[in-house]
Amino acid sequence: MRQQDKFDREQTVQRAKNMRYHCDIVEAEAFGNLLWGTGCAVKADLASELVFVCDGAMRIWNLVTFHYPKAVQVVDWYHAEERLKRIAHAAFSVEGERAQWLAQATTDLCEGRVELVIRACEQLASRYEEAQDAVTYFTNNRHRMRYDQFRTAGYSIGSGTVESGCEQIVTQRLKLPGAQWDVQGAVHTAKARAAWLSGDWDVLCAQRATLPLAA
Repeated sequence: MRQQDKFDREQTVQRAKNMRYHCDIVEAEAFGNLLWGTGCAVKADLASELVFVCDGAMRIWNLVTFHYPKAVQVVDWYHAEERLKRIAHAAFSVEGERAQWLAQATTDLCEGRVELVIRACEQLASRYEEAQDAVTYFTNNRHRMRYDQFRTAGYSIGSGTVESGCEQIVTQRLKLPGAQWDVQGAVHTAKARAAWLSGDWDVLCAQRATLPLAA
C-alpha cells in the first residue's frame, strides 16, 4: 500500500542501494559519536550532497545539525502524513468531511505548501489537542518538509529503508518466540546481525582473534 501511495505521489519508486547498518543502545552524546564515526567510515563527511531522512524528534535533528551542518534534512513523509490522519480522525466524524480535509491537507503537504497545512491545523487547534500539537510540529519542521523541492532534486522522502532495517535486525532476530535478552546480549546480537546484513561478517570473523564479536 505504501509503495502504491508513493508511486501515485511521485510517479516513481526509489530503491536504496549499498545499505549499511549500525545500531547501539547508548545516550544521545555517544550515539552522536557513532553517527559521526560511521559516517566518516563511508566518507559521508566529504560528500558533496548528503541527505538525512528522519522523524521529527528534535534530539535527532540536533545531532544531525551538529555533526553534519551542511546536510539536507528531510522529515520522513509517512510520519508527517500520519499526523494529518490523526487530526482528521479526531476532528471529523462525518466520513466525507474527514476525507475532504485530509485530501486537501495531504496535497498541500506533498506540494510543499506547509504554511497552508499549518493554517488548516490552526483552525482546529482550539478544539483538538492533535491539531494543536501538529501546529508546533509542522512549524518547527517546515524547512524539512519542502517535499516538492526534495522530489525535484531526486531525494527520497521516506524512511522505509530504516524501518526495514529495524524489521530485519530487531523483529526477525531479537523478537523470536521465547527469546529473552539482557541489554548487553541484545546489543551484541543486534550488532552482529547488522554486520551480517552490511556484508561485514566475514571481515569480523577473520579478525575475531583480536576484535570482540560484534564490536
